[in-house]
Amino acid sequence: MQKKSFKKNRLEEAIKESLAQILITQSNDEAFVAVTITRVTLSKDLRKATVLYTAFAGEQGKLELKLNRAKGFLRTCLAKAIKTKYIPDLEFIWDEYEKNI
Repeated sequence: MQKKSFKKNRLEEAIKESLAQILITQSNDEAFVAVTITRVTLSKDLRKATVLYTAFAGEQGKLELKLNRAKGFLRTCLAKAIKTKYIPDLEFIWDEYEKNI
């Protein structure tokens, strides 16, 4: 099993915190306020980020559709929030593990 690099861990955490802040403060959709980003995992080349989330209210299907439609806006806001050479493509997936706890 390979250890994750420090840079990758730091970037995953920065994306997680920044996305959570963006969803609360900069989005116009009130459904995003109930979203909790549970985990972000980056691909090896740091070009794709899988964002796992849960929510207190709303339907899972509708919320996932809204988040995936807002990917461009969220990626643009993310580019302003964190300084890195490439901003990864975002993919939002409901976190099934958190649902079962």
